[in-house]
Amino acid sequence: MKRLILAVALITGCAESPSDPAAEGTDTAEVRTPKRLESDPNAPKVAAPVRAEAPVAKLEAAPKAFDGAASLGASVEPLAKVPVVEGAEGAEGAETPDGATAAPPADPAAQLLPLLQARHTRDLPTKQQLAGIAGAKAGLESLAGHESQLVAARALTLLGHYPDAQTRLIDTAENTDIPRKLRAAALQGLAYGDIAGNDELRLRIETLLRDVDIPVAFQAASVLGPVPASRPVLVAASKDTTLPSQVQMAARRALGN
Repeated sequence: MKRLILAVALITGCAESPSDPAAEGTDTAEVRTPKRLESDPNAPKVAAPVRAEAPVAKLEAAPKAFDGAASLGASVEPLAKVPVVEGAEGAEGAETPDGATAAPPADPAAQLLPLLQARHTRDLPTKQQLAGIAGAKAGLESLAGHESQLVAARALTLLGHYPDAQTRLIDTAENTDIPRKLRAAALQGLAYGDIAGNDELRLRIETLLRDVDIPVAFQAASVLGPVPASRPVLVAASKDTTLPSQVQMAARRALGN
């Protein structure tokens, strides 16, 4: 009988003590405390395992957009305004009220220069063409001092289209310190004006019939041809043997002989 009771006790204890093998290796299985430990008040207590939880990522607030000086604080001072200097526009044109840049005025001398460099005199600008060029007279006056004698001579001749240029032209014709080509060109320009109605101008030209420079005297005879008051002077010059033959011939040609 005692053996039977012992055998039953052993069977009962073995059935309660083993843990569930299916639950081993998981973090959710319970750990059972043997009954012999629970019955012993002096036995150390075994803390229950803590179930591990998956970490939850913190959601941080999105950074605020940088808003310039306001984000840096009041210590940041605004940039100084750049002063605008009046009259500092480029040399290529002034600024108009609507913001567009006006084209700089054309230089009349620059416009006339290629025209005065024409190969033939028939291609030189006419009086009507000069009237269509703004500041043409000033441009011709500038080109009259050009380094090229061809350009300067043509500029002097074309100045004859302007009545207020007669004084300059006769002064140039009388100036013996400049090339004779320029002096003769100035006389040729006087032919465009009214010599007959200006006695002072006519007398000064008649004096040039005896100039030492033959081209100047020759040109003086040519421009006096259409002037009725100068015919007696031309007749005398055509017969004056003291004058160069070229001047005598020019006087006869001016008289129509």
